[in-house]
Amino acid sequence: MKAFKHKPIFNTRDGWIEIHLVSSRGQSVKIRARRTPFRAGQSIHTENSYKYSMGQFRALARSANWHPRRVWTDPRELFSVHELVSSCDAK
Repeated sequence: MKAFKHKPIFNTRDGWIEIHLVSSRGQSVKIRARRTPFRAGQSIHTENSYKYSMGQFRALARSANWHPRRVWTDPRELFSVHELVSSCDAK
């Protein structure tokens, strides 16, 4: 992994972070039984990390039939963990 660099790209319009690995040089990498060539600067898009406000996340949960119950945050409210229950169990 030394020949790859981590490159996060924040997409402000859609509110997510795209995570990329960028090859720092030309190389060939074996994944399982297959060799894959990479050019210097070639990117692999590995992940999207979506960023929602607490209100947006609660609305998204409700739209999927989940009922927000409790939420825990860091002191600056940059990160949150939500307890959700099935809408059937929330009554």
